[in-house]
Amino acid sequence: MGYADEATAMQMTGGLCGCCVTVDGEELVVEDTVAHAVVEGRLSADLLDHGCATYWCVTPSGHHRLVRASEILVAG
Repeated sequence: MGYADEATAMQMTGGLCGCCVTVDGEELVVEDTVAHAVVEGRLSADLLDHGCATYWCVTPSGHHRLVRASEILVAG
């Protein structure tokens, strides 16, 4: 996905924090964007390599998963 596609995906998925989504058949709750979680000190700066259009999500069992905004768009 190119930069323009990532920007479009971020705009279309803005405000997803706290929302329930299904990706690859797995129920997830969007906790935050990876970039914001890194700035807040909740995630390692190493995860910034995933780009700006990545969300930090949690499963009902408490496991975390990184999900690109484009995956949420397709799933939605």
